[in-house]
This record gives sequence, C-alpha cells and structure tokens, in this order.
Amino acid sequence: MKRATIGENKEHYKSYKAGKHWLYASITLLALGLGTTTVETTVHADVTPAADSSSLVQKQSSADTSSSVQSSVTGSTSSATTSQTPQTSDKQAPVTATSKAKVTSTTTETPANDGQDATDNPVHSDQPVGQPETTTQNNNRLANKQSAVVDDADANDTTNDVSNAVNHSVPITTDGDKIAVAESASVLDPNNAQVWMPDANLRAYIEDCIQKTYSWTTVNDANLYQYLNDNYIVQMIQPAATDDVGMITSLKGLERITNLVHFQMDMRYFDPSAMIDLSFAPNLTSFELSNLTGVPVNWGMTANDLVQKYLHANTKLNFFRADDQNLTGGIPDFNNNPEVANIYMVDNQLTGTIPSLRYLTNLENIDVSYNQLTGNIENLNQPGLKYISVQYNQLSGPITEFVDSLVEASLNNNQFTGQLPGLKNIKRLWLQNNQFSGELPNTQKLKNLLYLADCKK
Repeated sequence: MKRATIGENKEHYKSYKAGKHWLYASITLLALGLGTTTVETTVHADVTPAADSSSLVQKQSSADTSSSVQSSVTGSTSSATTSQTPQTSDKQAPVTATSKAKVTSTTTETPANDGQDATDNPVHSDQPVGQPETTTQNNNRLANKQSAVVDDADANDTTNDVSNAVNHSVPITTDGDKIAVAESASVLDPNNAQVWMPDANLRAYIEDCIQKTYSWTTVNDANLYQYLNDNYIVQMIQPAATDDVGMITSLKGLERITNLVHFQMDMRYFDPSAMIDLSFAPNLTSFELSNLTGVPVNWGMTANDLVQKYLHANTKLNFFRADDQNLTGGIPDFNNNPEVANIYMVDNQLTGTIPSLRYLTNLENIDVSYNQLTGNIENLNQPGLKYISVQYNQLSGPITEFVDSLVEASLNNNQFTGQLPGLKNIKRLWLQNNQFSGELPNTQKLKNLLYLADCKK
C-alpha cells in the first residue's frame, strides 16, 4: 500500500511538471509572436517616406500611447521576451539613424491614428540613461531651438509653424522687411503720389509750393491728389524750402496737375532732359527757367525749338523767361502764344536780328541782354512797349524814334551811332559805351541817365 501511494504521487507530480512546461512554452510562443509583429510594424513605419515634423510628432505621440498600453499587457509575461525584440529588429531595420533610435526605444509600437490630435495622447517623458532620443523628443528639441532663432530675428508677428521653422521653407521676417512691406502697402494706393509721381524731389517741390499758397493746410504724398481739381491753383514758384530739394530728373505725373498756372524751375535742381510738353495745362500763364548759380546747362536745341516743343499749345501764356540756358538761334516765334507780354532771355547765345513782334499786341517788356544780337532795334518801336533791355549785344545803327509808351531803355554796351531822338516819356535811360553823336535831347523827364564821355557829341 505504501509503494502504491508513492507511485501515485509521483505520477501526479509528472503531470503537473508537464503542464507547467506547456504553459511556459505557450507564453514564450505568444511573446515571440508579439515581438515579430512589433518588428514588422516598426520596419514598415521606417520605410515609409518621411513626413513633415509636425506629422511625425502627432504619429509618434500616438504610437508612444499605444506602446504604453501594450507594454502594460505584455509586461506580465517575462523580461526575456522584451529583450528579444531589438535582436530581431537589428536584422531588418533600415540603416538610418532615426529608424535605429525608434526601434531601440520602442518595444511594442502600433500604427498611430492619423486623425487623432497629438495633444490628447499622453507622451512618456522618462528616458533611460544612455538611450537615444525618441522621435517625439527629437522633434520637440528642434522645434524649441527654431523657436529661439525666430525670436532672435524679431519675427513675433509671423505665422510660421514648427515645420516651417525646421525646414526653413518660409524666410524669417526682419525689421527691414516689415518696413518694406509697409511702404509697399502705402504705394499700392492709386491716389498716393508715390504711384503717379515717382520722382520724390518733384513731389517735395510741388508740395512745398502748394503749402506756401495754402498755408492753412498740410500737403503730403497721401493727399496731394486732392489739390488736382479746379478749386486749387498750383503755382510752381520757388519756395524757401526748395533749397532742400534734390535734383529733379523726371516730371512724370505733372501732367495730372491740369490746373497748373505757373511753371518755374532753377537749373540747380532741374535736369533739362526731364522737360515735358506742357499742353496738359491750358491755363498756364507763366513759364520760367532760371540759373541763379550759373551751373552749366545744355538743352541741345535753339530757343525757338524750346518754345515750339514744350509751349506750342499754351495759348494763355503771358510770361516767358529762359535766362542763362545756353540757348542758341534767334528770338523765338511766339505766334502760338499771342498773349505773351513779357519776354526775358538774358545771357544766352542768341544771334541774328530782332524780328518784328507786333503780333504780340500785349507785349510790354523784353530783355535780351548779354547775347550776340546784331542789326538795329527799329522793330522794338511798337505801341505798348514799356521796358526794353538790349545791353551787351552787337547792335548798331541810328535810333530814329522812341515810342510814347516807353518808360525805360537799357541800350548800353552796343555800337549805336547818330543822335538820340526825342525821349518823350522815358524816365530811365542807359547809353554808355556806344557811339552816339550830337546834342542830348530834352532830359527834363529823366529820373536816371547814364551817358558817359565815350559817347560822341
């Protein structure tokens, strides 16, 4: 009986031992199966083309969550099973550094849910010492580094996301870029003078002129267009502020100022090549070109060409000045400008004789001093003429008559001969450096007389 009992107990012990081996074998097979599945999933994820860093952050976050869940399930099996996963992945994983880091740090990774927000998934922040960074940690580190670069560039108002910062696909905006964008935005306004009048010096000059005329208002590039209507008369008369204006090289946009009545330019801030036809200003009454500092000027044309090219349609022109412009040829033809009353062409290179100007019925003043004119001045004896100045030319011959309207005459430094006629209503007379002869006429009405000894008696 005793032997039988011992044999029965031994049989039961063998059955228990066999069952225990079976359980171990089942657990081992299950762990190997899960390990194989994990490796296949990991390798599959690694060979997928790289997405942008923002997608990787979301997918890795989801994968880490799934890994956390599965690790809690398989952790109760055995530690030996966990150690087998890296050995299998080393045989199949790609050689990229990123994929190696992911395979080493993740034991049971499952595909991430692309539609799930990464912020809803818990991310494990505990990293064993000596282990490579996970993809999530790597992307977070890069994003923080790029965020610091963007801050240093003072681009706080930009809308770059993490992927743009990592890939540099969007340039970092600087203060200079912001200023340029702001200026471009203002120029886009079609009413802004920067659009239709590109020369900044011309804008400054015109704005100064308008400001001088309408002192109670403020004129700038943004509102200059408001002064283009008939309520405002634009007179381009040199204001004090003009000294600060640079060289004007273009008159583009001036054609919009159709109410222009006075055009004045001094050659120290105006390039002759910029001149345009002034036909757009039908009410133009005054045209002045001066050269107060005596800068070299070359229009490359005659005085008549200047009038015919730029003033042929300005029928209301009353005042014409072109002093020290190095113009050649004779006195211009003003037939297209019948209302001209004042002609000033001092210090040019005019040649020839003085033509008849009787078609200019309003003519009162003419000054053609410091030129090379020849002949006599008989054509200046026309009614209405009050002031004539022909000094420093090469005029000659006798003077037979002064018209009744003449008040002042500068005849000095020429080659006039003969005896002076009656002075009539002349108040101021300059005769020096000529070859007059005979006695002086009645000078009782004269207020100023310059008659030197070199004049023959």
